[in-house]
Amino acid sequence: MKTCSSTRPLRKRLLHGLLAVSCLVAVPAASAADSAIGQLNVSLKKKTLQNGENLVAKSKKKIEASKSYSYEFKAKVRGVKGTPAAGLVRSGTTLSNFLKSFSPGSLRYLQGEFANPSGKLPITVLNRKIGGKRKVKGLGKVKISMKLLGTIEKDGTCVLKVSKVKIKSSKVKDLGAIEFMKGSNLFIAAAPEVTFLKKATTVDENAGSVTVAVRRLINFSETVTVNYTTVPGTATEADFTPTSGTVTFGPNENSQDIVVPIIDNGLDDGVRRFTIEISNPSDGAFLGSMVSTKIVILDDE
Repeated sequence: MKTCSSTRPLRKRLLHGLLAVSCLVAVPAASAADSAIGQLNVSLKKKTLQNGENLVAKSKKKIEASKSYSYEFKAKVRGVKGTPAAGLVRSGTTLSNFLKSFSPGSLRYLQGEFANPSGKLPITVLNRKIGGKRKVKGLGKVKISMKLLGTIEKDGTCVLKVSKVKIKSSKVKDLGAIEFMKGSNLFIAAAPEVTFLKKATTVDENAGSVTVAVRRLINFSETVTVNYTTVPGTATEADFTPTSGTVTFGPNENSQDIVVPIIDNGLDDGVRRFTIEISNPSDGAFLGSMVSTKIVILDDE
């Protein structure tokens, strides 16, 4: 069978859609919404599956390493007109129903999340075979099978290798191709990472307050929240006003400030320190490597 190059992106994405058992994907960097692209919406229109295909698909965009990913694969399919596949797959059939008819267990691959604890690349996100069979009027027993190998390379390129594709009928020699229709997409998102970037901030006792930035890394498209609180150290409530609350990052926002009032107590009590900590990120987000930052108060007496 002739292999269509447009099928390749599908393959890569199909791979990711089937990653429930491993890890998924994120994307590149630039500023706010583009500064660390944490998601992809990949169109699968006109991509096809057909007997005998052996494909290698590579992403055009590169993926940012993340500790967690989520994915959702939504598609409508049809058999290419003029081929027996048109009778096998009616126009507008959802991918989930199509797969379910051959292999009910494969539905778990269409949506989910997976972890990448090390947060590093490269990783193998999928390495498995998938297949099933059912009887179809006029076509006899139809079997579908393929081998999928998916990786995210060290440079962030996503690679999907699809081999040993078989779509066969006991009555028809050539079934033709199965085509993905308009609106078919694989959505992949890297979990947003929330972190401090500075280990410590120095403030004069008479400054009135101290401002510390909290940063959201990787995925800027969704609303993310994280709690914060101050923790006394050598600095106590006589030196600053205990503060706690929630930081909210709206879509396309990558930085928010925490402001803590500083008290000028009029005492000669030297350098004092307290800590600001973040915790409990909203669902789908995670904390980065720096979950606390020191505030150093310089005495003005």
